[in-house]
Amino acid sequence: MHVLPSNFKILQFCGLWRPYEWSSGWKKNLYDTYTIIVVFFVYTFTLSELIEVTIFIENFDDAVNIIFLAFTMLGVCYKVGNIIFKRNEMIILLEILNNGRCRPVEDEEIKIQMKHDKRCR
Repeated sequence: MHVLPSNFKILQFCGLWRPYEWSSGWKKNLYDTYTIIVVFFVYTFTLSELIEVTIFIENFDDAVNIIFLAFTMLGVCYKVGNIIFKRNEMIILLEILNNGRCRPVEDEEIKIQMKHDKRCR
């Protein structure tokens, strides 16, 4: 059982979740570089939105739109940083969910798990 495989594939594509197999070597270094580039662009875009809030407000509608986007991007920056810095804790949690008591054992439990996996997708 792998927990939320499609969500982690999306995070891998976005550069925020390095695959487990790439713990060392050139793939890890290349992916870490990709992550740094993605994070740099996200934070740079957020900074440009914050600068736009202070400089380019002409009317109320524009101000609301710019501030809304700036706050949204601040939330994205927080989430990106949280995913990157809490990766090891998330891996431990995923290992707990993949092992031991959390795994389905009986046929009925497996059916329930499969039903909810399909629903999550």
